Amino acid sequence: MKKIIVAVLVVAAITNATAQGNWSIGLLTSGSGNHSQFSGGMSDANGRFNSNPFGSGTLGIMGRYYLNKHWSLQSGMNLSQIGFEYTVSNDYSLLKKHDSHSTKNNIGIGIIQVPFTAIFVTKANCSNFRFFVGSGISLMSSFNKVNETKNVVAKGDEGTINNVYVNQSATSNQFIVPTVQFMYGIEKLLKKGGIIQAGFVANLGFTTIASSDVTYSIDNKVYNHSFTNKGDYAGMMLNYYLKPFKKR
Repeated sequence: MKKIIVAVLVVAAITNATAQGNWSIGLLTSGSGNHSQFSGGMSDANGRFNSNPFGSGTLGIMGRYYLNKHWSLQSGMNLSQIGFEYTVSNDYSLLKKHDSHSTKNNIGIGIIQVPFTAIFVTKANCSNFRFFVGSGISLMSSFNKVNETKNVVAKGDEGTINNVYVNQSATSNQFIVPTVQFMYGIEKLLKKGGIIQAGFVANLGFTTIASSDVTYSIDNKVYNHSFTNKGDYAGMMLNYYLKPFKKR
């Protein structure tokens, strides 16, 4: 219910602002990898084990206010996930190319972000392309408490004595934390006034917002590690802005 209320308030604020000045509404999409940090447990890991960035997509709505030809301010709301992903490499057959090469265990945590970003753009060239760079603060939040355990056994090892498995327990409390966000890339000014924007986005957090304990067995030896997550991620984005609403 809280998520719905926040979403309604943000969309209402953006919609109201577009009727008052040089604003445009945009749709944000991106794909990114969320990074976690080793924090405890055994420091030695098996060579077949990997802690991977947690891959996630982002979808959101934003409002962009144009101060002048080069500067603008942007805010809105987007939905995404952070989380933890671990893999253990498996033996596989060259005759069965579609067999998985690894045993994967991942747990995702849903988040809402509300960014406040300043954007600078260069002068457009003869093809109406221009470069942009932006930075600001993004509030990252989750209204759900997470305490999830997931057990995965390697395919074909089910029921065996020396099976390969990856067990994970992830926890996260409700939180609202500030993070720093950076982006840069290129945007195309369309003939009808809209803008297509493509670029790179990165987020840097300062507070631990989730933790994970992973236990796995390889060659009849058990390993355990702990990881924490601050909401750090990096990835590519593709956004679209409608034609700006001008003051009358």
